[in-house]
Amino acid sequence: MTTLLLASIVGAQAQKLDGKLQKVNCNQSALTMARKIVAPDQVTSQSTALEDDQTEWETWYLNAYSDYNAEVYNLVTQVSYNTLTNKIYLKGLCPYIPSAVVEGTLNSDYSQATFASGQYYGNYEYWFFYFNLYFVGTSDIVFNVDFESGIMSTEDDIYLGSDQEGSNIIDRYYNVVITREPAPYGAPTYLSVEDVTTNSVTLTWQENSFEEVTQWVVRYSPLVVTSVDENGNKTYDLAENGALLKEIVVDEHPCSLTNLEEGTPYKVWVRPEPAEGKWSEPMIFDTKATAVPAVPADPIVSEWYDRGDESGYSRLYFTLPETDVDGNEINKEYLSYSVFTDDDQIFTFPSENYYRDFSEDVTEIPYEHYASGHDFFQDHIYFYRTNYGDNPFFSKRIGMQVYYTVGSVKNASNIVYWNLPPEIATGIHNVTASESPDTWYTLDGRKLSAKPMTKGVFIKNGQKVVNK
Repeated sequence: MTTLLLASIVGAQAQKLDGKLQKVNCNQSALTMARKIVAPDQVTSQSTALEDDQTEWETWYLNAYSDYNAEVYNLVTQVSYNTLTNKIYLKGLCPYIPSAVVEGTLNSDYSQATFASGQYYGNYEYWFFYFNLYFVGTSDIVFNVDFESGIMSTEDDIYLGSDQEGSNIIDRYYNVVITREPAPYGAPTYLSVEDVTTNSVTLTWQENSFEEVTQWVVRYSPLVVTSVDENGNKTYDLAENGALLKEIVVDEHPCSLTNLEEGTPYKVWVRPEPAEGKWSEPMIFDTKATAVPAVPADPIVSEWYDRGDESGYSRLYFTLPETDVDGNEINKEYLSYSVFTDDDQIFTFPSENYYRDFSEDVTEIPYEHYASGHDFFQDHIYFYRTNYGDNPFFSKRIGMQVYYTVGSVKNASNIVYWNLPPEIATGIHNVTASESPDTWYTLDGRKLSAKPMTKGVFIKNGQKVVNK
C-alpha cells in the first residue's frame, strides 16, 4: 500500500502561503515527477544519529486519520525519552522508512514535546528512483504528553513531504494520538454502498479493531441540498436539522438499511460497539428515484485520439448527460449509446475484437457496462482500428447518440458529431451541433446558461476550456 501511495500521489503538491499549507492536486505521474535526489549535506537524519543499541525504546501505537489511507490504526511507533536531557525521539512515523527517527524537546514539567518541522526522514528508493522524505508541519509540531497515562496527542497536522519547506506533500496525518496500549476499537474504513434501490441499500466496510467486534452501530440521516455550484458540486444539511437521524445496531456486515425515502441523499456513519469505538468518516449516497420516460440531453463528444498505426487502439472521448432536455436529473443506469460515422452510419462493435465484452456483434452499449467492460469506460471507448491508411475508419466525422429507455419507452438524443480530417491523428477539433457559437457545458454534461464565472475546466462547443 505504501509503495502504491508514493507511485500514485508523489505528484500531489502543496503551496505554502502565509505559513499555512494548502494541498492541491497534480496530474503528473510519479515517473514524470521522480528524479535522483541526494540528501542535503546540512540535514542529518536522526535515523543515523541515534544508535539503537544505545537507546531504550518503548513500543507505542499511533492512531490518526490520513488523507490517503482514511485511517492509520495502531501503527507501531517506538518512543524513547530522557528526562535528564529533555529529549524525546519517535521512530516509525514514516511508513516508507520505518527506522527513521525524529527528535523533540520536552518542556520543564514534561507535559509537552515540541518537534521541529523539516526533519529529514531519509532517502527512499522506489525501483530506480529516489525520494527525500521529510517530517513537515505548518510550524513546529507540539504534542501534549502524559507519560503516566501513556498518551501523546497533537492538534497539529503532520505532513509527509519530499522537501523541508512542504511545497511537495505526499500524505497528511491529522487527529494524531500515540498511546502505550493499542487502541481496541478503531474506526471502520472504506465504507461503501451497493445494491441501491429506491428504498434500501447494502452497507459494507473494512474492520480496523484490535479486539474482536460482535456488534456495530450504524447512524444515518436523510439530507437536503442547500446549494449547487456551477460544477455540479452539492452542499448538504441534515434534514429537519438532524431530527430524522437514526441509529441501529447490527451483528454483522454487510448489512442493509431499509425503509429509506425514494430519490433522497443520505449520510451514513459506522462505529464498532462498545461506546469507545471510533466513528468512520461519513459517506453520502442517493437512493434511486422511480424512473419516468424522458428525452436525454445531447452527449458531449470531446476528443478523438488516433493511435496512427495498423494496431489501432484509438479512442473516442465523451461525456454522457445527467439530465434530460429540460434540465431534470435522469438515472444513468437507464442510458445506453451508439457510435455513428459519416452519414449517420451506425458502427458495429464486432465480437471478434470485443470478445472480452460481448459474445456477439453489438451496436448499442449500456452505460453501466464500463463497470465490467474491458474496452468501455465512463468517458471513452477503445477502437481496434486507426483512421489512417487505405481503409480509414471514417472519412468526415464520428459521433454519438444517447438513448434513455424506461420499460418499453425508448427516447433518443440528437447525434452529436466530431469533425476530424482523416490525416489528423490527435487534437481538439470542431464539433457539429445545432446550438449557438458560445455554448458552455460542465464536464458532467450539464448545459450552462452563460459563460461560467468560476474557475475550472469546462466544455465550450465541444472543446475543453480552462476558465481562469
